[in-house]
Amino acid sequence: MQQVGAVNGELKRYTSTFTTMGTTISTTDTCPAPDMGSYGFTATAGEIRVQDTRSNFGTLEQTYTKR
Repeated sequence: MQQVGAVNGELKRYTSTFTTMGTTISTTDTCPAPDMGSYGFTATAGEIRVQDTRSNFGTLEQTYTKR
């Protein structure tokens, strides 16, 4: 997956691969820098919501919507 988003007002681009098991999604970022993580997620036919509870500011939720 290739994604674009704003982080602290700065546009960032990422390339990642994903695998799932149950309600856990594991990501491997390959660009711009290698990184890995595992997160909880929910999914419907129209969207995926990924919850990152590691944040110091509470839960970060990313929503990916089918177009």
